Amino acid sequence: IFIFFNNFIKNIINKKIGNNSRKIVYKGLIKRQESNQQIFIVDINNKQYLLKKNQIADSVKLIRGNTKEIVIRYNNKTQTISIQ
Repeated sequence: IFIFFNNFIKNIINKKIGNNSRKIVYKGLIKRQESNQQIFIVDINNKQYLLKKNQIADSVKLIRGNTKEIVIRYNNKTQTISIQ
């Protein structure tokens, strides 16, 4: 009975965490030679987005970035994500 109850509680916790999380992967940076405009390639839940600084996609805001990492804000938390 304890094992069943323990698994039941884990499933409830995983569902609550899973509904509020996003799988975010930084894929790269595109930069035009004639300007300083940068466009970041970001996968959010296996969907690819091209984002500029301060743009929002799927509730994820791109704060800043460079060729090695991006800084995003999601659910009022800031997170740094390295390139994959």
